Amino acid sequence: MIKNRLLQTYESWVQACQFGFKPKKSTSQTIFIARRLMDISEGTGTNLIYITITLLDWKMAFDKVDQQKILQVLRGLQVPPRLSQAITHIYDSPQFRLSAGHTEFEYLFQRSGIRQGCTLSPYLFVLLMAAMFSDIKARLNTPKQREPIEGIQYPEVLYNDDTLIFGNYTISTYY
Repeated sequence: MIKNRLLQTYESWVQACQFGFKPKKSTSQTIFIARRLMDISEGTGTNLIYITITLLDWKMAFDKVDQQKILQVLRGLQVPPRLSQAITHIYDSPQFRLSAGHTEFEYLFQRSGIRQGCTLSPYLFVLLMAAMFSDIKARLNTPKQREPIEGIQYPEVLYNDDTLIFGNYTISTYY
């Protein structure tokens, strides 16, 4: 229910290039975009245009998310207090314990990471990534950054904790 309310209100704020944890989005779309960029690169005219694709895998991203940063993003988005409080309670002092066979260990606090098996947590991760890229773009607001490849409306594709960053450079045939 909380995720659906967030989706209704904040989906337009999340980048169109986010393909993970979103309705009607899939890995096949990200693969198509990357393949299409390679086609563009191969079919260039007189100057050689090289399209660069940088692949980033945010190592252990789901496990390392600072839960306070998620709550900070929600405050920045001005999520209504009741909804924000419900999410805060989910992440307020979460505990877990390990068990092996018949032995159960003491409870430990989970201080980072998103909840495994929770349908809300991946979408909170998407909101956090959207905030991070929004901050990056605000600082690097250049024409090349806004549209690095003619006709491509975004410089990156996000899927879960993986990112493709696009760019290009031209090598003149004149030396």
